[in-house]
Amino acid sequence: MTRKKSVSAARIPLRAQPAPTLRIGELMVDDHSIYCRGASRAVDLLRGKWRIQILCTIRVGPVRLGLLARQIPSASKKVLTANLRVLELSGIIVRRDLSDKVRHVEYNFAEALRPSITSILDHLGKFGEDHLAQGDVQL
Repeated sequence: MTRKKSVSAARIPLRAQPAPTLRIGELMVDDHSIYCRGASRAVDLLRGKWRIQILCTIRVGPVRLGLLARQIPSASKKVLTANLRVLELSGIIVRRDLSDKVRHVEYNFAEALRPSITSILDHLGKFGEDHLAQGDVQL
């Protein structure tokens, strides 16, 4: 009796191809759409289940991880920490260590980006409310 080799062992994971480098304002073309590079960069930075909620919480002022965990109870501290690190590495938020004997770390918007981030959050909120009011939303 001979056994067939498993097909699943031959599966190769698909990986995203790096985006071509273009100057700001140029259009990028892929198989599915034409879009602005700046807008796609913003979406990449804000993409994720928790990042918008984190930014909305930080919007009222500096927050600690414990407060974020209470404001967003369905996200684990591990997930929140990972998303905070991504936002910090991208320069959207800054991490401030205020520790003496007790660990005390706060997260806040980078001052240079605060106006643009709050504007984006305002526009996203308005966009969502308008479409909810129309009843056209299908998720």
